[in-house]
Amino acid sequence: MTTAKPASLACLLALVAGMLTTTICARADIVYLSDGTWIKGTILKETDSDVEIDGKTNSGIAVRTTISKGRIASVIRSETPAADPAKPDPAKPDASKPDATKPDAPKEKEKEKFVGDFVVIPLEGTFGVDIYPKGVELALDQAIHKGIKHVVFKLDSGGGQVWAADTIAKMMKDRESKLKYHAVVKKAISATIWVVVGCNSVAATPGSTLGGAVMFTENGDTGAKEVDGKFNSIIAAELSASAEARGFSAELVRSMMLPDRKLIAYKKVGKDSAGKPVDVWTLAESLPADLPPDTVTDNLSDGHRVVTLTSEQMYKYGVAKRLAKDSEEELATLVGDPKFKSAGDFGAQSMKQALGASRAFTDQLNAWAKGVVTADNDMNKAVAADDVDLAIGAVDRFLTQLKRVGSLRNRAKELGLLSYPALKNIDVETGVKKGEELLIKLKKAKREQGRR
Repeated sequence: MTTAKPASLACLLALVAGMLTTTICARADIVYLSDGTWIKGTILKETDSDVEIDGKTNSGIAVRTTISKGRIASVIRSETPAADPAKPDPAKPDASKPDATKPDAPKEKEKEKFVGDFVVIPLEGTFGVDIYPKGVELALDQAIHKGIKHVVFKLDSGGGQVWAADTIAKMMKDRESKLKYHAVVKKAISATIWVVVGCNSVAATPGSTLGGAVMFTENGDTGAKEVDGKFNSIIAAELSASAEARGFSAELVRSMMLPDRKLIAYKKVGKDSAGKPVDVWTLAESLPADLPPDTVTDNLSDGHRVVTLTSEQMYKYGVAKRLAKDSEEELATLVGDPKFKSAGDFGAQSMKQALGASRAFTDQLNAWAKGVVTADNDMNKAVAADDVDLAIGAVDRFLTQLKRVGSLRNRAKELGLLSYPALKNIDVETGVKKGEELLIKLKKAKREQGRR
């Protein structure tokens, strides 16, 4: 197998061969594949059916290959490569010094071709089953590369696995200095609210719903009720703090997650930007002591159920703006200007292309975790059987299965799956330590048997 050369050596070899203008050191295009991997380097040729690229895979292997566009999720092209800053030619003027005989050249680079003002990323189905973090990551990074400032999440989900929603929320936060997020709610239940509270603005279509986010079930017979309540409280505190930082009601978030939290809405008369009187609703866990007795109030939760809001309630309490239909013009108005244009469907394509690779790899992780449990059980049975050779073989298989985690973690990192339960919930380091200590004892026991 050809190993990748260090970048500096690759540049030197290319210079000797007279090919510096095409080396990957001068520019870096990226071809993202539908299986979640990518190749970074120089695109040499592109046709309607395929792309030829010279570069390195995400695992560091040097390749020059032609890829069918049916296997490609997206392509990101770099800026035009800069001239080689190698040894200057004395016969040529120094480009770094001004030429008095010529007018000043523009100092700013020419703007890239306009691609649009916002991208739509549909989050439809179940988190961790239909919605995976890698698709969101690909779409966000493409938006940044293309100079797009606004991202619209179309939410139609009954929730799903918290690890997936939480990973997406962290990806959003990591890029919030470069992007503004907007949520369009059709159905945003349970884990979906992770995305909602991470957005700068929220709109809802008629008939939409938001809330109902209890993360852990309660079981009083097993004593899990107190544990579940503790975990729910911790998550609710973290999420409500994040929501409050973006102007979203922390009280509302807590009441959507904790069944024992009360939520009351009360109305005051305020003024709009034109100075006209308007109703202003406030959401709170209890009414202020100095509130006038004739204040209009709505009791949204008496502390025995989690809160789920209808679209009309979202409009009424100022939780979301009304979006009659998700046309390009209405979405443009939501993000800031009715003249804004959509950047196309690369958001949807990113979600679609990442789906297959993510599902396939979670199947691998589940199989690995099942293999660890099986190997652990077999090891314990072999040790109990008091057969040293059988036990040594079982421990070896257990350790071999555990130590596969290295390559699995690398791939999981690429796909945004490091928090996937099958990978996260197995304490590999403790298991390896346990297995290696047991193996030393068993081998010692075998040596002692040989002396008898």
